[in-house]
Amino acid sequence: MKCYLMYHIHVFEDETKDYKIIGVFTSYDKALDVKGKYSSELVGFKDYPSGFCIEEFEVVGLDVAKQRTVYVIFTYIYKDGEEEELSVIKIVRNKKEFKKFIKKYKSKYKIKKINILNMKSTI
Repeated sequence: MKCYLMYHIHVFEDETKDYKIIGVFTSYDKALDVKGKYSSELVGFKDYPSGFCIEEFEVVGLDVAKQRTVYVIFTYIYKDGEEEELSVIKIVRNKKEFKKFIKKYKSKYKIKKINILNMKSTI
């Protein structure tokens, strides 16, 4: 099943970046609706409406009628010791898939740390 991850990036004057993962949505239109609300109503987001990003992911076996939790696997890419960008690697439907993916990923790419965000999918 396709799902849509929305996050917001704010770049400060000193060029440091702040990332906020907002949610996972079952349709692009639902993500756009939330983007509209955030960009018009919430302090911080409405001041930087161009910072929203929506990415499409395929989550194999996700049944939103039965399940509302997904695992977002992401890392930060660093350049010259500075956090450069957020990189979402994959969205999986359960902890078992997460552990399997991390085991394979860490051994293949020598990743030291991968963050996981266990969040409720916004339907």
